[in-house]
Amino acid sequence: MSGEQSVCPSLIKNIDIYPFGMGFIFHGDDPRPQMEMVEKAWFFMEEMLETKKYNILVLDELNVALALDLFPIKKATDFLRKKDSALHVIITGRDAPAELIELADIVTEMKEIKHIFKAGGKATIGIDY
Repeated sequence: MSGEQSVCPSLIKNIDIYPFGMGFIFHGDDPRPQMEMVEKAWFFMEEMLETKKYNILVLDELNVALALDLFPIKKATDFLRKKDSALHVIITGRDAPAELIELADIVTEMKEIKHIFKAGGKATIGIDY
């Protein structure tokens, strides 16, 4: 279960969360399973958008998948260019590619100043994952 899903149910009652992540990928890992999962998630997202049920879409950590070459940037930019103008898309993750920044209406950068990991602390459910 992702941290987003462990938030108080009354806060997320109108939010559908479909996690597809496989966890961290490290240098030297075979990227193919991760790439397959990103493709599967993208296909699922496209199917869900066909229902016209959603007006906000959060593609959590897509920037990371793009930066690691797990998903083609062209597919993401083509989607953004062709999407319904009523759909608001939020893309998260570090190292947003210039192509996405150029297409965006709003770009925000969150910067770590201090994190408990650096002092040997553990990840916290709902905050870190």
